[in-house]
Amino acid sequence: GSPVRMVACGHDHTLIVTEEGTLWTCGKGETGALGHNDINNQWVPTLVEAHHFGNTKVVSAAGGKFHSAAVTELGGLYTWGQGQDAEEALPVGLGHDDMLAKLV
Repeated sequence: GSPVRMVACGHDHTLIVTEEGTLWTCGKGETGALGHNDINNQWVPTLVEAHHFGNTKVVSAAGGKFHSAAVTELGGLYTWGQGQDAEEALPVGLGHDDMLAKLV
């Protein structure tokens, strides 16, 4: 595999960016914070498909309590998960109105 460029941690999840520009995530997926467009837990690092980022390389990532974000080599900012308390189940504060990975 590719060497790790950086690691970021959210409340219950971890994001790993490689030197090749791929993003891997693991942890609790119940809020959509892993970026796989589902709510499944992933206990081992799992690749987040490049099409979620317009098929561009990821250079940086960050994790929040119920959401995540990534920046691509072209400067695109992508967010996904829930941007508010999970009890509300609302994806507000992400720049779009759903839990999917989207350019903002």
